[in-house]
Amino acid sequence: MMVCRLPSKRYNDYGMRHRSCFKCCSAVQGAVALIISHDGLIKTCTGHDWKVVVYDNVSVYNR
Repeated sequence: MMVCRLPSKRYNDYGMRHRSCFKCCSAVQGAVALIISHDGLIKTCTGHDWKVVVYDNVSVYNR
């Protein structure tokens, strides 16, 4: 798995679905949320050390 550190974005730069997932993961440590856009892009986020970590461009495939 390749992991790159991306620059931080402001909370208000995201839409309502993203912000709802961020709030949930912030409140429930260990929660994982999948955010699926209309254009097919997938992001996931999780709460870790009371911060929200976002993984961008998640790939999903069937084995």
